[in-house]
Amino acid sequence: MTKPTGTSESPSIKTALIKSEEMAHQTEEGATSNSRKVKKTKGRVSHKRNGSNNTIRNNDKKIRERSISEYKLDGKYFSDSDSGYDSSHSGGIPSSGSISSSDSDNLISNHVGGKSESESGIGVAGHSDTFVKINEEYIGKLTTASEAEVYTRREELGLDLIIPTSKTYKDLNQNEMDALSPLISRAQKDKQMEVIIPERLGRDIPDAQKLEMDVKIGFKTASLAQLKAVHHKYSLKKVAKHKAIDSAYGSASRGYRVEGLKIKGKKSEANRLSLTRNSKKHIKDVVRMAGTENKRKILIDLKAIRGAFELSPVTFVASSTLFMIDEKNPENTKVKLIDLAHPIYEGYDDFHSKKKENIAALNMLIAYVDNVEKVR
Repeated sequence: MTKPTGTSESPSIKTALIKSEEMAHQTEEGATSNSRKVKKTKGRVSHKRNGSNNTIRNNDKKIRERSISEYKLDGKYFSDSDSGYDSSHSGGIPSSGSISSSDSDNLISNHVGGKSESESGIGVAGHSDTFVKINEEYIGKLTTASEAEVYTRREELGLDLIIPTSKTYKDLNQNEMDALSPLISRAQKDKQMEVIIPERLGRDIPDAQKLEMDVKIGFKTASLAQLKAVHHKYSLKKVAKHKAIDSAYGSASRGYRVEGLKIKGKKSEANRLSLTRNSKKHIKDVVRMAGTENKRKILIDLKAIRGAFELSPVTFVASSTLFMIDEKNPENTKVKLIDLAHPIYEGYDDFHSKKKENIAALNMLIAYVDNVEKVR
């Protein structure tokens, strides 16, 4: 496959990834069962992986193959989450925390006509059959129990104003419950999964004037303490893999990266590596296109997210800021925190370090947006 122009990828990236995974895998196998236990925190959900040794070996092989193929730029990003579902992207908007109005009209809970997400042109993270439109304002989303817990405790955690609004089952009428029932049935079969009802962000913004951008926050997109807390089988290997990914995509030094981009209804044609490694250029282009008033609104929302992080008893691994910009009506513009599947609560060993990291990353993003007119 032809390597994209405008990137500085070299074979050493793929080599580093493979070696880091092999080293981490050897470390996992040699680890004893007397590993330090992570402190338990109120309300934390404990996830377990099931399966035979053969299944684990097969999954391990698939993870390595997909990790390598990612650097061959063959499409989607793979993340070996506990549940088999993760908030990952392939250049589309939005991410798993919510869904835009332009995308949700195409979603039903059972693969339209047997088509996959990429075939049906649905620009969302994860799989098309994890979302369902229940009305004009809200959608149903099949997600991890840990993310559902965050939405349930949104006010208690001080996140109410910075994450998408959401409803509970009791807020729905019978027709809406009927639309949601396929996802509920699937969640009942998997103790690690639940259904949440987030708003359809950007539903009031016409495609002709909508700018959508997903920016992942953080220098690291995996936490050893968090993975051990949810009993991830290969926590060291996942941390090693994500360290290589973060370095390749530039967020290890930058503190953030663009995960998805859609301009006036059209998804970016850039592949994942090109999109992420040119994050600053994409942010610059979007903010300049948005104009002065929109930039002011973006900064207000980003600073509100930073303020919430400073006070909240929870922080997150690999969360994102979703920009929904109305080019002509800045009062409709919003930036919300999404991708909340990997929370780290106060009491986790690395809560304070991860909290500081997220705040530092947001500071870097805010500073760049604030001075974007000076960037060449």
